[in-house]
Amino acid sequence: MKIAVIVLLLIVSGGPLFATPILNICLTGSTEGIIPTYGEAFKNGAEMAIAPTGKATHFTPQIKTYFYEATPLASARATKKMVEDKCAVIIGYSTMNELLAAQQVLRDTPVPVISIYGEVDERFRETPFIMTLEPPIAYLVDQFKPTLKSLLPARPGAKALLLTAVDQEGPVKYKAIYAKWLTENGFAVDTFDFLERTLDVEILRRERGTSIPNYQAIFLLSRSVNASNLSDILVELGAKPNAPVLIATKNLGSSQLPAYLDRLKHKDVSVYFPRYNCTTDANAGYQDFVRRYRARYSREPMIVSADTYDALNYVLTSAKRLPQSSEKVISAKALQRAMKLTKFKGITRTEFGENFRISYSGHFVIHVTKNGYRDVTGHAGRAAR
Repeated sequence: MKIAVIVLLLIVSGGPLFATPILNICLTGSTEGIIPTYGEAFKNGAEMAIAPTGKATHFTPQIKTYFYEATPLASARATKKMVEDKCAVIIGYSTMNELLAAQQVLRDTPVPVISIYGEVDERFRETPFIMTLEPPIAYLVDQFKPTLKSLLPARPGAKALLLTAVDQEGPVKYKAIYAKWLTENGFAVDTFDFLERTLDVEILRRERGTSIPNYQAIFLLSRSVNASNLSDILVELGAKPNAPVLIATKNLGSSQLPAYLDRLKHKDVSVYFPRYNCTTDANAGYQDFVRRYRARYSREPMIVSADTYDALNYVLTSAKRLPQSSEKVISAKALQRAMKLTKFKGITRTEFGENFRISYSGHFVIHVTKNGYRDVTGHAGRAAR
């Protein structure tokens, strides 16, 4: 009789019949731990998504972080730990190698993944719940080609240099595509390959230093830290002010790191970054996010902040599909079923569709000089995984 009275009182008062389960949202990666500013921006984007939600009607989102050393083995260990800690979804990973290592762990214990880096290709066919916010490399290059054509008109004897971090899968793919495009457009192509973690600047000086002033364009195919260091070195080696330096990969962090502009101060260098997501986007939703981010953290958001914000909102939208439960923690399996059925369009023009499909329609080119940044294109194109 007493139990019936308690249940009746809960129903009449609108109180919950079940404890509110926890939705564990786990952020991970190596870059985010190595570069504190970047890791902070990553977490801030997640917090921005949860801030207006707080305790949802029937679940409570909870952010956890699992940063690790920049090795596939460390990625696998962190992934195992996240599985053990009942993460319902994982957001992050910093390289394709790290994502592939995580995939091996998740084959037996599936947890939905939204990667910030890495092109998800045929190797992930059997794990469709592993998604990426990075468009295919071919799409990014195709969208960048109109800018390349305007910057690099064909001319007799034109030469270009490709500086490539060959221990990273993405830059190697970019190298092949850009080399083909340059050759087709009448450029003689020289290359300099290096290992991202053991870049020997003296070898670059010795092998290419005297020829740097002779190139009409220089492509830096590396991640953000090395790309910014190399652009500084190229100026010292005599890169021409009117010869564009093309940091022709997506480089999520560099265009928002103050240290990058500091390196360019008082240097006559003209740098172009392609972007599929940019804080200069005139989209009203994006600009509202930028304003709220500034007000909350008293600083500018990085591109990764907006990506993480979109990923979290997609997850929260999916979780709202779930029925009330007496479980203490929402399982990865339950969330995965909900995500598979959810459609969501983010502020970055990225669209999440049913069956874990992601479509991309944003493209921007940022021109960087010693005076600051300028958006020199708008969004265009479309690609889908």
